[in-house]
Amino acid sequence: MLGGLLFGRLFTCLKDRILIVAFTALTLAMVAIAVSNATWLTVIGGFLTGIGARLFFPWVLNAVNLEGSGNTLATSLILIAYNLAGSLSPYTALLLQNSLHIASIQNLFWLNTLVFVILAVVFAFISWRRSANVAK
Repeated sequence: MLGGLLFGRLFTCLKDRILIVAFTALTLAMVAIAVSNATWLTVIGGFLTGIGARLFFPWVLNAVNLEGSGNTLATSLILIAYNLAGSLSPYTALLLQNSLHIASIQNLFWLNTLVFVILAVVFAFISWRRSANVAK
C-alpha cells in the first residue's frame, strides 16, 4: 500500500524515472530474499517487492491513460495481464527452474535480481538519453 500511496508524489517529482526506483526496489527485494536466513529479512524483501510493484503497475496504467482519453480496452487488458501474471507466477517460476536447470529457489531469486538490475540500467540509460536530448 505504501508504494501506491507514494506513487502520485514520486511520479510528480520523478516522471518516468520512477521506473528506475521501482526496479531498484525490486532488485533490493530479490537480494534480501536470496540471502535471507531470517524471517525479518524475508519480510523486508516482501515489503520492498510491494513498493516496487506498486510503483511499476500504476506507472503502466498512467502511461496508457496519459492523454486523458481513458482507454478502457487498454486498461482492461493491463489489469487482466496483471492478474494473470500474479496467478501464473508460481508456474512460470517452476518452468524457469526446470528449463534453466536452476537447482535452488535461492538461485531463482538471483536470476530475478539480474533481470531487475538489467531493467533498472536500461531505464536509467533511456532516462539519461532523454535528458541529454532535451538539454541540446
